[in-house]
Amino acid sequence: MTRAARSVRAGIAICLALWLSGCTGACDRTRPPVTEPGTATAENANDPQWVFRDPQHPNKVAVVFVHGIFGDTKGTWTNANGSTFFDFVHQLPDIGAKVDVYAFGFSSHMLANGSLKIGEAANKLHDYLLADGVTKYDEIVFVAHSMGGLITMRELISHDDVRAKVPVLVLYATPHEGSQISTIGRVLLNNPALQQMLPVDANDYLQQINEDWVRVTNATPHPVVICAYEKKPVGGTIVVPWASSTRNCSRVASAIEDSDHLSIVKPDRARHPSVIVLANALNEFVAPTLDAASFDTPKFSKESDHWVYMIENAANRNTAVFQSRISAPLSYTFESDDPNAMLVLPEAMPRHVASNGRDSVDMILMGPLRPEYRLRLRVGAAPEQVVIARIPDMAAAIAQRNQFESGTVEYMNAYFDNSQNKTSFQSLTGDGQQQKLASLADEAIRSQNPELPSEARLILAATTLNGLNLANGAAASLAALESRFPDVARTASVQHLAGVVAARTGKSKVLKNVVVPAVSAAEAMPAPERANRSDAQLLTLSQLAVHLQAAPATRAEATVLRGDILAVSGNTTAATQVYRAAAEAPTATPAARERARRGAAVTR
Repeated sequence: MTRAARSVRAGIAICLALWLSGCTGACDRTRPPVTEPGTATAENANDPQWVFRDPQHPNKVAVVFVHGIFGDTKGTWTNANGSTFFDFVHQLPDIGAKVDVYAFGFSSHMLANGSLKIGEAANKLHDYLLADGVTKYDEIVFVAHSMGGLITMRELISHDDVRAKVPVLVLYATPHEGSQISTIGRVLLNNPALQQMLPVDANDYLQQINEDWVRVTNATPHPVVICAYEKKPVGGTIVVPWASSTRNCSRVASAIEDSDHLSIVKPDRARHPSVIVLANALNEFVAPTLDAASFDTPKFSKESDHWVYMIENAANRNTAVFQSRISAPLSYTFESDDPNAMLVLPEAMPRHVASNGRDSVDMILMGPLRPEYRLRLRVGAAPEQVVIARIPDMAAAIAQRNQFESGTVEYMNAYFDNSQNKTSFQSLTGDGQQQKLASLADEAIRSQNPELPSEARLILAATTLNGLNLANGAAASLAALESRFPDVARTASVQHLAGVVAARTGKSKVLKNVVVPAVSAAEAMPAPERANRSDAQLLTLSQLAVHLQAAPATRAEATVLRGDILAVSGNTTAATQVYRAAAEAPTATPAARERARRGAAVTR
């Protein structure tokens, strides 16, 4: 390019810059570029940074500002009178002091090389969100101008974990369908992002963002998109027309009168229409999530400084319901302090509730029963609350668990009472017999509670078989769980149960793809607990032991079960002899050998 051509190109670029920044007079090639922070020709000299944040006492919500092409981290949002959009957010009644404010910036030169394209700027945005701790916030609200909206959309398309924390996205003059000015600018200016903001019909990149955003809106959760558009032309032209500004909006977009493409995000007062748009979004979608009164928990009651949930069924699932009272999407986390004692399903947290919707989780008790279980509840960005799940009557709870176990055993006995079934079982391999025990336990639990989720049934089957000293069958149940529900198999509750089963069976690979913690023999193999069972329940257990003693693969464990029944019935001499026989069997397990070592001591 000749020097004259470069001079003409630079001069036209300056005119375009002045046009974008509000110049309506004749173009003067000799006039230098405007360098006021935030105008179209300013170079961004400000790194991404926190604007309002107390590092010692951060809030739970972050509001992140993202500028557009040729913009500046701070100047884009600064009025000529010195006031900033950040200030007006910080000063908002009720909500302003409850949010931290962060400004993101990126390189976007008009003439020089080194500018970032939309995807590159989105990658930088994510890097800084991580580096500056923004992703640790419970909720994140993005406020974006012009191309900054496309950058933010790309970030949320690419990162589900960030998107799950964004209740609302506020966009000012974002060119969802591109801008005609980019057609002029790509010829004159050396900025690759302009190519990506050509009108959408001739812009594959912009088409892809819009298609990907449709998938976002069909996912749960997804942010509500609030839009505002400019009304005042620059140099006789609306930079981002109404149709392009409003394409992906969730609500009717707001017109910002007397504002052009740049001044739309440079409010000069607290009651400026652009500030009101953001204030309304924060009050509707963020403020309620800071208030514990934004949800109902029908089965919880308040007691002192915590909530109480009464456990109705110690042997099965107990359901907690969360009902949203607000029109905004709501997220919550409900977790047990001791997952080895209580499993919460579904295990993936946080959970998400649609506006005015409801959701539920199940609690399943693991291991020996306790009078109380402690859980932690977080809803939205409200303070964490303690929930005590309480067993109101321990004797009744033990009876429930015994009856549940007895129902499972009766179902299994009914299978073995059929001679054809017994022959079929005997013909299976050793592993096949354990898998059949797991299948029978699963079927028995389903017959008692048809509505129980499959993963919960498999966990209860493993827990029940382990309690019957049929730990190899429990291992088969856990293997089936890992195969069908690998994420559930990674929960602390299941890992601990697998550790108990591994200690009892001597199998190191109870779960193939999950690290199983080591569990001590004292914890994994306590004295048998057969107290409070009726004579009928003990008879049912004896019948199952007899059935399983007939098969070599289950003989040792069934013999231990038989010894437990003798011990709890008071026949300790016979029980000790039975334990010794089980320990000497070819298929003896560590649990059988431990029983023989301890003798006939039982927990009554």
